[in-house]
Amino acid sequence: MKVSVIIPVYNVESYLEQCMDSVIHQTFTDFEVICIDDGSGDGSGRILDEYARRDSRITVIHQNNRGVAYARNRGLETAAGEYILFLDPDDYLSLHALEKMYNQARQYNADMCIFDAQDFDCETGEFLLHYYFNHGKAESLGNIIETAGLGYYLFDIASVACWVKLVRRTLLTDNDIRFELREIFEDTMWSALSLALSKRITAVPEKLIYHRINRKGSLLDSVDKNIKDPVESYRNTYEELSRRGIFTDDVKRIAFLNKTAVVLYYTLRSFSDYRRISEYWDIINGKETILHENGPYAYNPETPALNNYMKWRDYSIDDFLLSKYKTHLRIIGTRRQELAQERKALADAGKSLAKAEKKNIDYEEENRILHNDNRDLTDKNKELNIKNKALLEEIKTARQKIADVYASDSYRFGHAVLYIPGKIKKLLRKLLR
Repeated sequence: MKVSVIIPVYNVESYLEQCMDSVIHQTFTDFEVICIDDGSGDGSGRILDEYARRDSRITVIHQNNRGVAYARNRGLETAAGEYILFLDPDDYLSLHALEKMYNQARQYNADMCIFDAQDFDCETGEFLLHYYFNHGKAESLGNIIETAGLGYYLFDIASVACWVKLVRRTLLTDNDIRFELREIFEDTMWSALSLALSKRITAVPEKLIYHRINRKGSLLDSVDKNIKDPVESYRNTYEELSRRGIFTDDVKRIAFLNKTAVVLYYTLRSFSDYRRISEYWDIINGKETILHENGPYAYNPETPALNNYMKWRDYSIDDFLLSKYKTHLRIIGTRRQELAQERKALADAGKSLAKAEKKNIDYEEENRILHNDNRDLTDKNKELNIKNKALLEEIKTARQKIADVYASDSYRFGHAVLYIPGKIKKLLRKLLR
């Protein structure tokens, strides 16, 4: 078995069939699908059982609701594939996804293959631009990324999300890498350990998964209710990395703290009201965070998030939001200038198009005149051909008449009578000279 696709399922009957169809219709076929029905109260379990009845590659495990982390861990215990892919049940794969990620991983004997995803906003119906791994750094390192040489980019080469990584199963099982049992940010520790303990990583710079965001009922909707989970998950992960001896040098430690700052500040956008944003701001800038405990930090161009933390930690939430607002105003102003330039370019292009269209009209008129002239010349040519044919007939008739004269008896007699006088006449001319 080459790949095990593990799908934790909970109350997603509206999206589940699209997800399952995208897996079973892959161009790559040597895989198993392990679906964990985590106590769904809708028709998700029934849908899974029907797919399992039709396709022997699908295994369904029904359990009481224990959460997505427990479901993924249970799926991993059952998996037999060489590589593992975790897929969320409201997402779906592109047609060649498994083929591309597996072939890339096998070709370069990689412990992990990272790839990109296409975000789809369920509220607006728009596809959004988002990158799930560091394309610039990955491209600079080539097809084989040795994690020992990643330095400050060790934890920033790929997104924390588990579903944009194809991982060698033995890397997870031999190193006891599991998902932390929490409702959100459950993949923080799993992702950090997977990256840190991988020796070789490779990347497919394509969007192989379609990922839904802003879906009502998704786990990220519960950030407001679990406001401390982001900070706690990164603290627990930091302690686990330390316990396992991952931080063999200060670069790896700073790399993880930089990633922590990236995610904790990015999570600000997940809260739905000012009160929760303010509470969360106090938490991530408080003394209980690993960012505070391990600071202050010297300026480092390769750790921009920590640089920002040193700048923002003394801000109030109002100052921070105001600075962001001013930044957005500058971005909007720049964008307005760009749009004005684009409008001017479009206007110039419109003028050029109008000129081209006028030329085209002139050409069409000239072509019409030439076409009419050509038609007149064709008609004249036909008339001349008819006249020429008539003349040829007249010449043929005249030649025939001449031939008839030469062949007549009267012509022969006259020719004979005139022959001797003609000879005498020529002789007299010679004598008289």
